Amino acid sequence: MDEHEEREWCDWMHFVRRSGDEGKAWVADYRRHLTVWELCDEALALLRRRRFAEGEALLERARVARDALAGGVDPSIRAVLDRWYYGVLGYALYCRDRGDEADAMMGRAHEAVATAVGHRRFLLPLAYHCHEFYLHRARIARNRNRWAEMRDHVREVRGMMDGSVPFCTLAGGDPVVIDTIAGFYLSLAPLSEAEEKVCRVVIDQEVRMRGFDRFVHGMYRIPGAVIPYP
Repeated sequence: MDEHEEREWCDWMHFVRRSGDEGKAWVADYRRHLTVWELCDEALALLRRRRFAEGEALLERARVARDALAGGVDPSIRAVLDRWYYGVLGYALYCRDRGDEADAMMGRAHEAVATAVGHRRFLLPLAYHCHEFYLHRARIARNRNRWAEMRDHVREVRGMMDGSVPFCTLAGGDPVVIDTIAGFYLSLAPLSEAEEKVCRVVIDQEVRMRGFDRFVHGMYRIPGAVIPYP
């Protein structure tokens, strides 16, 4: 992918690269270990199509590839790969009606993000993913008729969106709140139109809360919905 294409795509790696030379070097190193992510992504696609055995087989290959990483790999890269692996594993367990284990894996994916950001502050774009893990846990609880647990998770996400609850807390005790993540994006100014569009959900509280309210409305209105993405 060339510079123009990546600027148009504006995924989280794009912003890591935009953060400076260290971010660019990190992305180059991370891409050397993309097999784990690719296997997880393929497994997710199969699981979504209810091809569970095939998806689980690919996920097992992802685990083997992850476990085979050399000891010299940057711990932040290992943590990011763990974020994808545990997220998809949680979805696979959810598909098999193993709710407690699925919930635990979402927690491990959350911890992996905190570990990654703790090692490399330019990975702050990934911190925004932490609210997704709570949304997935809310869905898991809702589909198991654990209404109080569901409400607790939704309340946690609302706090993340309004800034009263951190997305994650780093090993040294530093909280990562919405202003922390927004500040990272604003530090990259000037932003292109495509970049601004991606960042708006983080930087603009009105947009952020509107999206959250839509989610909550769907949570209470539509029974039996499944997790769309880990």
